[in-house]
Amino acid sequence: MENWVPNQETQIDDEDVFVDNTQVEGTSQVTNPKKRKYAQRAASWNDYDVVHIDKVRHSKCKKCGTLLKTESGANVGELPFKFVENESFIEYTNALNGKVILPCRTTISNRVADYFLEEKAKLFKFFNNPLSNVHLTTDCWTSSCQRSSYMVVTAHFIDEDWVMHKRIVNFKSLDSHKGEDIGRTLLTCLQGWGINNVMTITVDNASANDKAIEILMKKLPNLYDGGKQLHVRFMAHILNLIVRDGFDQHQSSIKCMQKAVKYWNRKSFCAMIALLDGTPHTSY
Repeated sequence: MENWVPNQETQIDDEDVFVDNTQVEGTSQVTNPKKRKYAQRAASWNDYDVVHIDKVRHSKCKKCGTLLKTESGANVGELPFKFVENESFIEYTNALNGKVILPCRTTISNRVADYFLEEKAKLFKFFNNPLSNVHLTTDCWTSSCQRSSYMVVTAHFIDEDWVMHKRIVNFKSLDSHKGEDIGRTLLTCLQGWGINNVMTITVDNASANDKAIEILMKKLPNLYDGGKQLHVRFMAHILNLIVRDGFDQHQSSIKCMQKAVKYWNRKSFCAMIALLDGTPHTSY
């Protein structure tokens, strides 16, 4: 199996990667994007050589041999692209190194788009490998402000070096929380990415998910163990339902405990105020 390797130019955490399959749905082909090469315009680069150590980009000083990690930080802190055009940031950068030439927000936006296409193509290539196995987790919810339904699909997989990855492969709105809609949306997502070897799908205990899994079992090829292990229930959600049901059976006792805690908290607060004021504390 060919190893899936993150982009060497910009290393980012798994939590920060967002991949949408809108452009690849309904097709099994992806055109590998042409990698754009960017000129290192700052004069300071004349004193450094670019080297890669453990797949991480470094700069090595030609004079003393010092290694500096040169990861790109465009998405650090989730700042907007226009932040590089902020006057205070420009003054701060010039104070550190007046030779640095900051790119404009359009250039950064283009670089992020190119990076997205590169990562998307590599991820698509990995999923289309017949030896690649993928585990999925999905959840649906309704936006409280928009009153719209959404679904997210996350793919979990292990590469050839036994490194586990997770990537969001779909995030889109749903017509409803019905099992037919969930199953159809999941199937479209998997077909768009060319994912054929799905080992498990972890969902919560909603009855609509049972119908969705039933639809997928009829459509998905190469089911592990005949699909007996495909449906995995989210244990944390089930435990939460059990605990909430247990609380419902003892609401009277819980309310008494809440009142007792509230009483003692208030009494302790009054005692503290009395101590600070120097006045005697009176029980109530």
